[in-house]
Amino acid sequence: MIKNYVPPPYPEEAQQVCHVNYFSTLDVCQVLFPLLRPHARVCNVSSLSCHDSFRDCSSAMQNRIKTSIHTIEDVTALINDFVKAAQTNEHLKQGFDKYPYGISKIGVTLMSTIQQKTFDQEGADDIIVNSCDVGAGGWVATDMTDQYGVSIDRGALNPLFCALLPPNVKAPKGKFLYDEKEYDWCAA
Repeated sequence: MIKNYVPPPYPEEAQQVCHVNYFSTLDVCQVLFPLLRPHARVCNVSSLSCHDSFRDCSSAMQNRIKTSIHTIEDVTALINDFVKAAQTNEHLKQGFDKYPYGISKIGVTLMSTIQQKTFDQEGADDIIVNSCDVGAGGWVATDMTDQYGVSIDRGALNPLFCALLPPNVKAPKGKFLYDEKEYDWCAA
């Protein structure tokens, strides 16, 4: 879709995509979270691709994702395992999906859920963290995508919905949103 784009070799692509989408998001959260005030809203931009990649992982990997990820360190280990396996083209044998983008967005979505649980456990004053898709699996009509995807206005709806949740709302909290609704991204 992106004009004249030639992807780097797969090992490099896996590392770059996970660095930008997961590790950089995590870094920004770690720096900014201490500055959050009561009633703050955090929207981590994920993608419906997390659902597609989850579905295309092996059943053993799906089980790991659903039952063994409880901390940010667990998510980071999952993403590091993918990047390491991709360096030697072992990622499919280890049960990961083939698309680094989707795997990185699994990381962002899991991270968001855990961040919310952490705020809840710490007794944070109405701080809410959600993740969301911006429409069409992350495709927004811009020059970069040759105008493929949803309009910029449509792409802004999910993040705005997350950011403008009213004070003391009970839900959504720690969820993945698609079309302004909770979406069970890890249903195979």
